[in-house]
Amino acid sequence: MSKDVLMRSAKLSSLWFLMIVFVLVVFAVFSYNDPTANSSAGANQGLLDAEEQVEVRSVFEANE
Repeated sequence: MSKDVLMRSAKLSSLWFLMIVFVLVVFAVFSYNDPTANSSAGANQGLLDAEEQVEVRSVFEANE
């Protein structure tokens, strides 16, 4: 019986671990795709020409 309980708790803990990893990955992907985030692309946008800014904007719009 104790082996049964151990197997059940191992399955539960691995399920929780996978759920936490999944949530972290989803959060990382969303924060990476956020154009308002303080990323290097957003910080360098002011130094670009107007045409390049339009290209950057179109790339972000295509990702959404």
